[in-house]
Amino acid sequence: MVLKAIFQAIIIAIGLSAGQAYACDLLDPFPNTRAALPSFNVLAIGSSSTGGVGAGSKTSAYPQQIAPALKDSQLKPTVVARGIGGEKATGALARLPKAIAEVNPALVIWQVGTNDANARLDPGNVADTIRKGIAIIRAAGADAMLVDPQFYPRIANKPHYTEMAEMIDTVGEELCVPVVDRFEEMRDSGPKVLPSLLARDKFHMSALGHRLLAESIGREVLCGLDAKCPNGLEK
Repeated sequence: MVLKAIFQAIIIAIGLSAGQAYACDLLDPFPNTRAALPSFNVLAIGSSSTGGVGAGSKTSAYPQQIAPALKDSQLKPTVVARGIGGEKATGALARLPKAIAEVNPALVIWQVGTNDANARLDPGNVADTIRKGIAIIRAAGADAMLVDPQFYPRIANKPHYTEMAEMIDTVGEELCVPVVDRFEEMRDSGPKVLPSLLARDKFHMSALGHRLLAESIGREVLCGLDAKCPNGLEK
């Protein structure tokens, strides 16, 4: 089954490189999650934020806060985090097939772009990597969600971070994949709120930042399942 899914993903990825697009439903981005309700597995894959850096403890990291954020909705997700600090999109792409086989998720949440922006990688190349990752996720019978980079003061005047975040939004629209716009939410939180969303290094998210990100993810999940989608970090 896993080999078949990987084979299908390779075919889809080849099709994407030839300029083909996904057929998807803007109004129903989570068909596999819906079919699994109320209990479903979630794979959270990404870099240091997904690994819980800045949260103070693993239980305070955003992947572990998703289920509490959804408790009032009667949904019962089991979230498994696979975060590696410093990892770029290509690293997560290489890990996706094995992680999906281990977790058997209905939903994959991919936190991506921060380290690619730090390395000043070309957004177009990162976009191609994300497209291939989405192909692997969908070929395995799972839904996808993207989380774009965090915002922090040192990058306020560095346009390549904004370009990376905008690229992820564009790819999300292209592929009908919901995007949690962490970059914009943190940037627009204001000078009084932003420091509380950041850890002591003023780069990674604090425990509060992790919790609010989990709440944003929860709202996006509910949005995709019932077409109601309030946006933005609570202030």
